[in-house]
Amino acid sequence: MPTVYVPIGIPGSGKSTYYETLGSHVTHVSPDNHLYRNGTYATSPQRRKEAWRQAFTVVEGAIARGEDVYFDATNLTVKARQRLLWMARHARHAYRVVGLHFVVPFDVCEERNRQRPANRRPTLEAMQDMERSLEVPDLREGFTDIRRVGGQ
Repeated sequence: MPTVYVPIGIPGSGKSTYYETLGSHVTHVSPDNHLYRNGTYATSPQRRKEAWRQAFTVVEGAIARGEDVYFDATNLTVKARQRLLWMARHARHAYRVVGLHFVVPFDVCEERNRQRPANRRPTLEAMQDMERSLEVPDLREGFTDIRRVGGQ
């Protein structure tokens, strides 16, 4: 049965790295990939909205083809996850939806983010806001399974 993987965690918690463990058969979708233009990370509100629209279009196509999908974003809140869960539930193919809750100490995430290029590094305040806004995933949202992913 095809699977939609929904990683849930703040920047630096290991979401993108975890994708690499799944294998090349899983379609990787990240709104961040649509924010790059001519080597520049464009983050205007209009550009961010367009990046998310493009990412969901890619997800729709992959689901229509019955592919496994990894939606690489923070997915911190129930509201942020709703669209992916809805898309999987209403797919032509039966889908499993696996929530991957990344539970990593804040200082580890902060250190990992310091290793990122400056134009891709969230501020400390932004990371703290994201950590505060994180809503722990729950099966009642519509997940088939939720896995806790730890890190160092």
